[in-house]
Amino acid sequence: MGRVTDEGRARISAARRRLSEQTANARFWSRVRKGPDCWIWTGSRLPAGYGRFLVGGKGVYAHRWSFVLAFGAIPDGLYVCHRCDNPQCVRPEHLFAGTALDNARDAKSKGRLTPSDRRSELSRGQNNGRAKLTEEAVSAAKRMRADGVSYARIGVIFGVQRAAARKACVGLTWRANVRG
Repeated sequence: MGRVTDEGRARISAARRRLSEQTANARFWSRVRKGPDCWIWTGSRLPAGYGRFLVGGKGVYAHRWSFVLAFGAIPDGLYVCHRCDNPQCVRPEHLFAGTALDNARDAKSKGRLTPSDRRSELSRGQNNGRAKLTEEAVSAAKRMRADGVSYARIGVIFGVQRAAARKACVGLTWRANVRG
């Protein structure tokens, strides 16, 4: 058996990369549900809804991987944005490369961005996708607290932790126009 040269090692390494990418591509497409409009990522997702995918042990966004498969490398400094505004979508026709400013302008033109962006009314209270309480529940919880019911009991009634009940009742969360 002869010695492996640097050239041989390079060929082996390139072949492994190609095999790894082929395997990653097959895994990627096995986690996509193609619909008539959006193609939905069914694999792991981040809290904001964006798909997460492992390639060679490194996490990548699913929509970015889809873009690379369809259009090639993402130019340096650019984002991969959704025309459909669905973070779970990986359909290449719904994706475009753009700057942070392009992304913000796109969001604003569709009414998803307000001057106070991160703390906008769009994501407060029951409009927040992670909210467990409604405005009615918070109002009822505040009335219950005024009647002497403990935060722990309020939490049990509304299915939240004691701390979440307390924060809602004292206004640390749910500040906007919720009266007890």
